[in-house]
Amino acid sequence: MSAAAAVLFAVAPGLTASQATTILEHNVDDVNAATGCAQCTLLRDARSGWGRLDIAKAIAATLAGPLPAPDRYETNDDAGTQAHTVWGKRAKLTASVDYYEDPVDVYRVALAPHEKLTAKVSGGWPGAQVKLALWKPGTRNVDEARSKDLRAAQSATPGSTQQVRFTSRGRGWYYVEVKVVSPGFGPYTLSLDKTAPKLP
Repeated sequence: MSAAAAVLFAVAPGLTASQATTILEHNVDDVNAATGCAQCTLLRDARSGWGRLDIAKAIAATLAGPLPAPDRYETNDDAGTQAHTVWGKRAKLTASVDYYEDPVDVYRVALAPHEKLTAKVSGGWPGAQVKLALWKPGTRNVDEARSKDLRAAQSATPGSTQQVRFTSRGRGWYYVEVKVVSPGFGPYTLSLDKTAPKLP
């Protein structure tokens, strides 16, 4: 796969690693019962992944465009040092998620006591099903089973647009998690807005 990625970089020098990976994964020849793998299902499956690498198809997709959205915040797949730090009172970030390869992105945000955070995410592909959650200071892992007591807020049900509002009780680093929860991939936009507490 690295040799195929090198070919794509030669064709389009401005590609990022995440863009090259997405192009290669989604421009393949499907492997299924009709092509000789009796246990392989149509499209992505556990035995063959996305399918057999087709570099000619990947080159054609690169040249024809549009290119997948770059994800310049990787690796931001968990809390702690992996999370991308977002500075300032307002931010708008565009990144991407992939249900099979990169389902979670995490961002670190500092909140002062009684500061309000409004986080909004919009999935930019048809049928996007994303979830938004906010995790408390001290979170090391956004795994729901192990860390559920550290979750500060979350969106009610998955959908293409999600919002979370939260007022902090104390100062600390909080973690905003964007997660795709059903098969699909594509770009999303995350907006963060911090509002200082009103003085009495």
